[in-house]
Amino acid sequence: MKILIIDDHQPTLALLSAIIKKGGYEPVTASQGAEALDVIRGEDIGVVFTDLVMPGMDGLTFLQEAKGVDAELPVIMMTGQGSVETAVEAMRRGAEDYLSKPIKRDEVLVQIERALEKRKLLRENRELKGELADRYTFETIIGNSRKMQEVFKLIAKVADVDSTVLIRGENGTGKDLVAKAIHYNSKRKDGPFVKIDCTALPEGLLESELFGYKKGAFTGAHRDKPGRVENADGGTLFLDEISELDLPLQAKILRLIQEHRFERLGENQVRDVNIRIVASTNRDLEKEMEEGRFRRDLFYRLNVVPITLPPLREREGDIIIITKALLERTCQRYNRRLEGISQGAVEALERYPWPGNVRELENLIERMVVLTDGDKVNVTLENLPETILAAEDGFLGHAVAQGLSLDELEREYIKAVLARTSGHKAEAAQILGINRKTLLEKRKRYNLE
Repeated sequence: MKILIIDDHQPTLALLSAIIKKGGYEPVTASQGAEALDVIRGEDIGVVFTDLVMPGMDGLTFLQEAKGVDAELPVIMMTGQGSVETAVEAMRRGAEDYLSKPIKRDEVLVQIERALEKRKLLRENRELKGELADRYTFETIIGNSRKMQEVFKLIAKVADVDSTVLIRGENGTGKDLVAKAIHYNSKRKDGPFVKIDCTALPEGLLESELFGYKKGAFTGAHRDKPGRVENADGGTLFLDEISELDLPLQAKILRLIQEHRFERLGENQVRDVNIRIVASTNRDLEKEMEEGRFRRDLFYRLNVVPITLPPLREREGDIIIITKALLERTCQRYNRRLEGISQGAVEALERYPWPGNVRELENLIERMVVLTDGDKVNVTLENLPETILAAEDGFLGHAVAQGLSLDELEREYIKAVLARTSGHKAEAAQILGINRKTLLEKRKRYNLE
């Protein structure tokens, strides 16, 4: 590893070079800042030691220029008596540390080790965030159907703005994945992504988990504790299944969205927070509002950018694409070899209505791979579960699986026909075998306007 030393005093250069060389590193020297910048641009430098006072370019100016070349480069300022205050100012501007003269061997080597370790952690952290961004980029969410392509376009548009997003869709459609794709493709990607499942905790615990609490706020609160809102500062807070919150907690979320301010439980101090809020729900929020279970003002604040995820049964052509991708991924994880998938199995999977959506398909694939004898996986009708084989067709299978009433079945069928005809009323009425007036009445009855 190369260590750069910048000083116009030759004895200092010689002493530091000897210490660095004995420590197992390769010293590189420069007598002025401009020369050192050329070295940084052309070579892989691990740590820089620079004098504060030099002709041409002083240490503080060099620090600023060096950070422009490599923001993570550790720069250690060397200072004599009387210039410690300047060295401390340099640390405020981004210097790693300062080294007081006269130079001590052990101190030099400790600072190098500490700086290199910190740089290693920064690089690993950056690479990990890059991997997360790659993993959750919208291009890698599997799906070629027209409906999913529309979702991808919407994610791309909203990712880099700070608008509140409401993701709607049935359980298992991938709302979590979309929330992460929005975060890791936004300007907040280097900040935290914090999720809270609003269904996972009872109401009494949910508020303290969200907003944190002050010591003594309730029995068992033995210390101050920040909540998920504070943990998300600088990043994204994902409120999964927000429709499960009770009305008083909805009011606090509304204030958080409007003011970006909150209070911990048991505390009067108002805290500011810089977060983006993404929420999800599997419920019909319009119906929840009508029945008084969800605040209208909160809905309008959340619904700035709505993203609706289609159920798997409506994603034409995606089932086989997702199946193959999941099979390859799961076989790799369990060290199995994928032989293939029969046409009969493909047709059976496409007929099944998938009430649990992609999550149900994911679980099925993992179960088949894990239970396969030997190291070869070959998907045929014989190793599909009875629930898949029993589906008569996609629509009726879904109706039976969901336990729909006749009215609900009619509503779903009309909705499907309208979707197929892109809302063309005359064509839809012809397929349904009714006149346009009857279709309009049924649309009004079933709230399909």
